[in-house]
Amino acid sequence: MNTSYKGEDVALSLEHNKNLVYRFFTEGVTEGNLDIIDEVMDHDMMDHRLGFGNLSGTKGERELYSGAFPKAFPDGRADKIALIAEGDDVFWMGWGSGTHSMGPFMGIEASGKFLQWTAWDYFHVVDGKIVERWGTHAALNRMHQMGAITLPKPPHTERPVVAFSESTEKDRDHNKGLVWRFFQRVVNLRDLDAADEVMAPDVIDHRDDPAPAGGTAAIKRTYAQYHESFPDYRALYRVMIADGNLVFWWGTAQGTHSGAPFMGQAPSGRHLSWNEMTLFRIADGKIVEMWAQHDEADLMRQLGNLPPGLAH
Repeated sequence: MNTSYKGEDVALSLEHNKNLVYRFFTEGVTEGNLDIIDEVMDHDMMDHRLGFGNLSGTKGERELYSGAFPKAFPDGRADKIALIAEGDDVFWMGWGSGTHSMGPFMGIEASGKFLQWTAWDYFHVVDGKIVERWGTHAALNRMHQMGAITLPKPPHTERPVVAFSESTEKDRDHNKGLVWRFFQRVVNLRDLDAADEVMAPDVIDHRDDPAPAGGTAAIKRTYAQYHESFPDYRALYRVMIADGNLVFWWGTAQGTHSGAPFMGQAPSGRHLSWNEMTLFRIADGKIVEMWAQHDEADLMRQLGNLPPGLAH
């Protein structure tokens, strides 16, 4: 029995799913053709992103992309950094940009400033159409750039470069295993030395942009700090996508803020839970780069220190 057709069908399905997301951002968001929403999304799709009120259906998406954002950023656009898929799941890492020159945005009047930020989105596809969407879009970063707040560290405003290359199914399984071991052993079991087993010695952690941290020692310091702030810190698995040399992890991080200060705040005793999205690049059997984005606005909301522009 010839099974090559099955592989071809899977590849075509993955390309179709990627194309749905690519067309949405390129034709819909950047070019302003909102009719594309009805082509790529199910009529009853749900947008679960925090702050968007669980937008319902294509009508809700149309209202969003004909409302505050295009009015505030007439030259706003969404460009691809990375786009990967596995099964019915698609991950988009995008680069948003635009001049805040017209109406108010996030409660902030037009600042005249050119903003740049990363946008992370996870989509679920059923029967050839997008049915659900989750993501995080660096709200605090944008508020800092608009001059509404001041972050302790300047936000990253240089477009990331993610190098994609094809791989075999065996390689993809191996890559997912590396990421799984990283979260289970280094993060959850606090075996920091296990980072040396799954990561290259000169691994780059881009979460510390604009000055990326290099080496497994920096990774160990980062998670030692999390463990100090949250003695019961854990990362719970939700979704993992392997495509080519990249692996996307979407998890829920949680813990009780009873140890060291976190985000500049003294221990609050509160149990926090937040979405954490991480992208890994693998080469020669080891993790060589990682990027991550979590919803800092949600964390500040839980800590009771949310900026006014995000209070709703």
